[in-house]
Parts: sequence; structure tokens; C-alpha cells
Amino acid sequence: MEKPMKGSLKLIMWAGILLVCCLMAALFVMQFKVGITVRRDLAATQKDLRDAMKASRKMEELENREQELRQKEAGLSRRVAVNEKEPLPLLKVLTGIATKEGMRKIRFVLLKQSALPLEGAAALPAETLQPLYIQMDAEAAFPQVLSFLERLAGLERIVQVERAEISRRKEAVPYQAVTLNLVTYSFKE
Repeated sequence: MEKPMKGSLKLIMWAGILLVCCLMAALFVMQFKVGITVRRDLAATQKDLRDAMKASRKMEELENREQELRQKEAGLSRRVAVNEKEPLPLLKVLTGIATKEGMRKIRFVLLKQSALPLEGAAALPAETLQPLYIQMDAEAAFPQVLSFLERLAGLERIVQVERAEISRRKEAVPYQAVTLNLVTYSFKE
């Protein structure tokens, strides 16, 4: 009786080994499929990450560009006033510069149009920019006028000298009569 039991024990042992091998093979196949799925998901996630990083860099570039444009807009708004009918702050600055340079009898007149025929007026976008014409009369010596014009060129606000007229007056020696036709601009709203 011992022999048949030994054979059935062997059979049970081989059946157990075969069952363990089948289970291990099934587990291996399942893990292999999971690994393939994980690799595929990882590749897709890496692609999404690369795309997100590109979008992030593009977003940073756009934010930097927006900041640059805002700075340019702020600079432009300092150079060209917005919806200004009378350039009183500019006249105050010009009066201060002229006074510091020693000019006297300073007078400003706002003109309706340019004192000169404007050949380049078509280049101005009339729907957005409005020119403001100013005539400045004063008495000054030539070095004072030159110094005033140099400081005028250094202003942050755009001021263009259209015409400069300097004439000698006998009663005002060593001063001369100075007339400057200036133009500045204002954005229309």
C-alpha cells in the first residue's frame, strides 16, 4: 500500500508544481501587460509634460512680451499725452526751462494750426493723434536759446520745433527776440 501512495503523492506534487507554474505564467503575462500599459501611459504623460513645458515657456514669453508692451505704452504715454486739449503741464515745464536758462518775457500762444504748410501731415494717423501747435515768444541771448533748445530736445515729452526765428531788437541788446513754433501731440480718445 505504500507504493500506490507514493505514486499518488508524486502525482499531487507534480500537479501542485504545474499549478504553481501556470499561476506564475499567468502572473507574468499580467505583469507584462501592466508594464506595457504603464510604459504607454508614461510615454503619453512625458509627451504631455513636454507639451506643457513648451506651453509654459511660450506663456512666459508672452507674459514678458506683454510686460514689454506695457512698459512701451507707459513710456509712450509719457511722451504723448492722452486727450489733451491744452498742454498746460508742458507749458509749465517749458516756462521752467526757459526761466532757468535766463530767458525773459516768455509768452505762449496756442495756435489752431501749424504756422507752416505741413507736407508730412498725411503721415500722421489723424484718427489717433492730434497735433497741438504752440508759439513761444521770449527775449534771450543766443547761448540761452541754444541751451533751451538742447534741454527741449532732452524732454521726455515729444516736442518738435517747426520754426525758429531770432531777430535783433535795438532796445533789448544783448537779448534778441526769439519766436519758436512748437508742435506736440496728444492721443485722441
